[in-house]
Amino acid sequence: MVYDICSFNNDLLDGVTDWKYCSIGNPLEDVMYVLFAWTGMANANRFKQEVFEKIKIFVDNYELDSTIKLGDELLKYLSKLLSNLNKESESYEDNFETIKFAQVFVELYQDKLNERMC
Repeated sequence: MVYDICSFNNDLLDGVTDWKYCSIGNPLEDVMYVLFAWTGMANANRFKQEVFEKIKIFVDNYELDSTIKLGDELLKYLSKLLSNLNKESESYEDNFETIKFAQVFVELYQDKLNERMC
């Protein structure tokens, strides 16, 4: 474990600060990244109920503004990821495929995500 990015309280981990991908921008993109990367929506072998459960856990704990339409925001985020992919990169095809899997998931359940019926 990398302790220089961790904070502890009474010997218990209470926070992680990782500035590796830090940039100035829309904080909502950080939320969308977590949902994209952590929930498994980009995995071809995903189980939709597990993805919805993880989204619900994240949204409940993050206290995300209830006016934010998750489905719409995720689609914007994923479209931006696709447009920023480097076609010359060795990992282009894998990254493209991963993002497209997530995009299809969000498109299928956009209304449910917007209404937060996860």
